[in-house]
Amino acid sequence: MHWTEKYIGRVFDPLTYDCLDLAVEVANNEFNLFITSPEHVLRPIKNGEQAQTIELMKYDYAIRIDEPVEGHPVVLFDRGEPSHIGVATFVNGQWQCLHNLAGMGVVMERMSRMRIDAGGGIEGFYQWRI
Repeated sequence: MHWTEKYIGRVFDPLTYDCLDLAVEVANNEFNLFITSPEHVLRPIKNGEQAQTIELMKYDYAIRIDEPVEGHPVVLFDRGEPSHIGVATFVNGQWQCLHNLAGMGVVMERMSRMRIDAGGGIEGFYQWRI
């Protein structure tokens, strides 16, 4: 069993378990990185505000890199704005993204499919600052 399987299907809640919570939990529990994230009261729920917050804070927590690293963040576009965070995973010989979506919960998608999704897609790959 791959470590990602225990996260699939977990329920999204914008006030207690969102996409950043998943990414931090994976970093801490699967890769022993000891990442802390801003409290929920400091994190907006609206898409545009999320994009602004991610842009302002992402370099405090991570460094942009050229290729994915397992267990590290992937910033994703949502409705044309980089306002969503996933986790890079390498499963069954291919790169995938584990992420927590409103209305769906935690899912895993092949990165190759995400790159051509006009409504979403990958903004960039990041490595946690540790």
